[in-house]
Amino acid sequence: AERYTVIAPDLRGLGDSGVRQKPLTGYDKKTVAADIHELVTALDLGPVHIVGHDHGAAVAYAYAAQFRDNTKSITFTDMALMGVAGDGGIEKFMDHREELREWHISFHSADHVAEMLIRGREREYLRYMYYGRIYNVGGITDEDIDVYAASYARPGGLGLELYRAFYQDGADNREFAKEKLTIPVLAIGGAQSCGELAGSSMRAVADDVTSVVIPECGHWVPEERPQEFMDLLQPFLDKSEGASG
Repeated sequence: AERYTVIAPDLRGLGDSGVRQKPLTGYDKKTVAADIHELVTALDLGPVHIVGHDHGAAVAYAYAAQFRDNTKSITFTDMALMGVAGDGGIEKFMDHREELREWHISFHSADHVAEMLIRGREREYLRYMYYGRIYNVGGITDEDIDVYAASYARPGGLGLELYRAFYQDGADNREFAKEKLTIPVLAIGGAQSCGELAGSSMRAVADDVTSVVIPECGHWVPEERPQEFMDLLQPFLDKSEGASG
């Protein structure tokens, strides 16, 4: 933030977005990316560097694919892209014969059943999810979990429609991928999480990809390895800024 204007929005339905009424639809990443584009336009910003993690990384790709003239670079962090990833993408994790630890993807996709079972146990469930996918256990504190649990406990606040949109995301991504991105892309994976899948996802859809796997790091890359993350991000943004003029 000392060198760039940084906007950190809550995605559709998450955090304080839609705090009075969570939207019932529109959780495909193509639509969520359009939300972000409306925000960028309203703030009279752009072209922008877009940095995302997990669902946010999928939104970052959908943003760049739709708004090519408004995007300088993408940082795609610890996610596998649905529909087009070189090593199977999220579809690989949905085959539970090999990836049982990713059972939550299918569970979250079960319409209303997941909410029914999690309701009233948001803090216990989130703590289990966070620490089941972490390497540096100091990266997420009990105080952090309290904040997230309060948000996710709001009516409609779990945001599981983001998972239910995966197959639509796959169809959209296959269409987007017909024209590869030419902007710089930084793909970051945690060694104990997505690893090289972040890079292979981006190589399937973009020409100029730098792929890095951070050792001793789980899924929560910015929280677990903030200095390593910034040591990768800052020079990438600076180089991309120069490349885009």
